[in-house]
Amino acid sequence: VSANFFKNSKSIIVIRDPRDIYCSTLMKKENIFQPGFDQNDHHSILKKDFLHSNNIDNFIKRQKIILKKFNPVNNKNLLIINYENLIKDYKNQLKIIYKFLDEKPENHVMKKKFFNPKNSISNIDLWKKFHDQESVFTIKNELKLYYKFKS
Repeated sequence: VSANFFKNSKSIIVIRDPRDIYCSTLMKKENIFQPGFDQNDHHSILKKDFLHSNNIDNFIKRQKIILKKFNPVNNKNLLIINYENLIKDYKNQLKIIYKFLDEKPENHVMKKKFFNPKNSISNIDLWKKFHDQESVFTIKNELKLYYKFKS
């Protein structure tokens, strides 16, 4: 939508596995990486409310609404990146981003200051360790038309 206001603007959307989104709000915090701004119990409650992870049916409905919007039709000014790929294949994903933005790598002066894949690696595949595998299966089953699950 903001692209309508700025001529030749570019957007990058990072999509995360919805199973991990769900699990990240319900798992014990010592099992996942949390940036400083996210280490507040009040913030944790707000996140659960925002994502509707207190109710799996509402969570799935919300994810469907979001994921339906990420179906670009040959939009050369939109890049969609998978969060898990960004963590596991950081260097190559950066190359893709640089090319998309038509930027030189040397212009990226604060590398890993705000996003460090070494920290965030503990936040992927959370669903594999989650105590409620029935919910994980339900999310995958209900969202398979909207998200390309790798496993």
